[in-house]
Amino acid sequence: MLRKKKALVALSHIKIDKLVGSTVLYRLLFLHLFLDMLQLTFPLCARVSGSLSISCEGISYVSQQPWIQNMTAKQNILFGAEEKMDWYETVVHSCALLDDFAQLMDGEDTMIGENGINLSGGQKQRVSIARATYR
Repeated sequence: MLRKKKALVALSHIKIDKLVGSTVLYRLLFLHLFLDMLQLTFPLCARVSGSLSISCEGISYVSQQPWIQNMTAKQNILFGAEEKMDWYETVVHSCALLDDFAQLMDGEDTMIGENGINLSGGQKQRVSIARATYR
C-alpha cells in the first residue's frame, strides 16, 4: 500500500534586503520561480499559499555611470538631506569610504570637482552608492 506523506513547510518572515537584477522583470521572475520551486519541491502539498508584500519605501537607484556634483564628498552623499551623524558614519563605513577619505587632502570635506574629477572610478561609485544608501 502506497501512503502519501504530507509535508508542511512554513517559511515565515523571510526578508530579502536586496534583490539585484538589471531590470524589474528579472527580479519579479526570480520571485515567481522561487514560488514555483516550492511547489515542485513539495508536490504532495495541495497548494502553496501565503502572501508576498513589497515595500516601495526608501528605494534608491545607483546608475553604472556615477553621478557626482562639484561639491565636497560629504555634500555629495548628503545631497541636501538632513545630516544624521550616526547614520552618516554607518553609511560611510558600510560603503568602504573611510580609506578613500583618508587619502583625500581634506577627507570628506575635499571638493571633488565636477564629475568627480579628483576621484577614481571606484571612489565615484562608492560615493554614489553611499548617497543612495543614506537616503
